[in-house]
Amino acid sequence: MIRQRHDHWTHDLAMTTPHRRPGIACEVLDGEALLFDPDTGQTHRLNRTALDIWNACDGRSATHDLAARLTADYAVSFDQSLEDVEQTIATLACAGLLTVNG
Repeated sequence: MIRQRHDHWTHDLAMTTPHRRPGIACEVLDGEALLFDPDTGQTHRLNRTALDIWNACDGRSATHDLAARLTADYAVSFDQSLEDVEQTIATLACAGLLTVNG
């Protein structure tokens, strides 16, 4: 996923519970994915890390928990994981692919 800054994002994402918007098609190939939003006709490419985050956005797991999982899976610091998770969630939410509760 191309990194984008979402400085206008107003949510404190650390304790939110993001979930995938129903109806988004996901096609996985070689550990990466294309998401298709039928409402807008747009596709979005996810790298392996963004795909892991996307798959974990079940509406039950807090962003903080997702970062803890990435810390273990990718052997990076929690702070780095949290930054990556928040950035990815903000990007996906701004694209209308996720909703964020909390």
